[in-house]
Amino acid sequence: MNDLVTLQSISKELAQSRLHAHRNPADVLFVVSVGEFLGLNAATALMNIYNVNGMPTMKADLKLALAKRHPEYAGCEIDANTERCIVKMKRRNENGTEESIISTFTIEDAKRAGLFPKKDNWRMYPQRMLKARAISYAVNDLFPDIVFGMLSSEEAQDIDRHTEKTIATEYKIIESEAETTDQPKQTNDEFAEIMAATQGVMRNLVDNKIDGFDNE
Repeated sequence: MNDLVTLQSISKELAQSRLHAHRNPADVLFVVSVGEFLGLNAATALMNIYNVNGMPTMKADLKLALAKRHPEYAGCEIDANTERCIVKMKRRNENGTEESIISTFTIEDAKRAGLFPKKDNWRMYPQRMLKARAISYAVNDLFPDIVFGMLSSEEAQDIDRHTEKTIATEYKIIESEAETTDQPKQTNDEFAEIMAATQGVMRNLVDNKIDGFDNE
């Protein structure tokens, strides 16, 4: 990682560029830092890593590219149409053993998830979306040491933010009710007693000059 001050200065300049989608220097710095960790130059990172619904994501094509340049990558076959996509990917470990995975995503899966035909991108580009989802799953499962669970940009765009907001709201309501239950409301008489006791303590401090200013 380069000097942080230098990176901050560069991020401010890069944020002015219209050749990528990041307009906040802090976002640019974050993306460049993630890209450096992944072995990407700043330009490639800025063009392929996005903030989608508050999450760092990368294009499915970038996931596949990162897998292909991994020294243990052993091949990939993709069979896609408008009804389903099947990705067969292999990894040859250092000890000579070989792992393989078959990742399948179908239009029926998309329907069950409420993606097709509800989402415009799924309705207009079903084959592309099926391919992106199947590739993302394959790379996540076979090369977790590359992407560390990062979602594909296409996948993150399909997350229902309304559901997350509803969950957060319900949590706040429950928390508020718990606080109310644990701390019973005080009556006016109890409040008056507390105020009287507090005033008595303050008078005692003044009368006995133990407020820390008795020499003034």
